[in-house]
Amino acid sequence: MAQHDLVWEEIPNQWNEGAFVGNGQVGMMIYSNKDDNRLDFHVGRQDVTDHRGAPNKKTSMGVKGTNLYDFSRLDIGRMVLRPAGKILAMDLRQDLWNAEVRGTIKTNLGEIRFRAFTPYTRMLNVVEVESSEKKDGKPVACQWQWKAGNPISPRVLTKLGSRDDEQYERNPKPLIKKVDRIDVCEQSLNAGGDYATAQGDCTGFYRLKRTFSM
Repeated sequence: MAQHDLVWEEIPNQWNEGAFVGNGQVGMMIYSNKDDNRLDFHVGRQDVTDHRGAPNKKTSMGVKGTNLYDFSRLDIGRMVLRPAGKILAMDLRQDLWNAEVRGTIKTNLGEIRFRAFTPYTRMLNVVEVESSEKKDGKPVACQWQWKAGNPISPRVLTKLGSRDDEQYERNPKPLIKKVDRIDVCEQSLNAGGDYATAQGDCTGFYRLKRTFSM
């Protein structure tokens, strides 16, 4: 199947240009932000939706009288990889047989190789990183950062300043905290319930969970 692999020889600079992995429930889009000198692993989960029209259910979809604002998917956020050096080039390969993305980020201080995949039977994403970046002859580490998503209907973003935008009640800002040495981003919803993203250490491991009050 290798002849059908997707190959990038130029840096993908937005989500619809990027590589992707997933298992039907959880996944991520992989692309660069050149202005901020970073690589984004944009996390998605298909059942993270608002449920404003039916607060006691997981989704408002199918509930009479609700609209697209009541059950829109919500942006979870992204895991950001920041090289020590300036990104100069990048190559990616989406390996169809192994269901993974492999890539090399070339910077002015060296290279960062990574492998990203989503296990079929587990609700998590995995990124493995190996860096050869050096400064003044000494190894320098890349950095991981979690950037929480904007928990609003994406349809509002297309109508900023409109009547729909003015009437739309934003969900609360996410709460960042530590739980047993794990960084957790907890996002509560006006309709009740919440979802959370837990980030591990620099191995690039993180897990998603979603809970709702019943």
